[in-house]
Amino acid sequence: MIITIKGRRYRLSPGLTEFVRGAQYGLGLALCLGAGVLLVMAFMLAALRYGA
Repeated sequence: MIITIKGRRYRLSPGLTEFVRGAQYGLGLALCLGAGVLLVMAFMLAALRYGA
């Protein structure tokens, strides 16, 4: 994996590449989970408020 920052190229070792990929995946998963939880909470609040 090669990263370019301000015209400079940096080669990442395979371990670091895996770490970055894992971090990105974990972050995406956390965002999705957070959004899902917020949606469910909003839905439950609406149901409670309007007596569904």
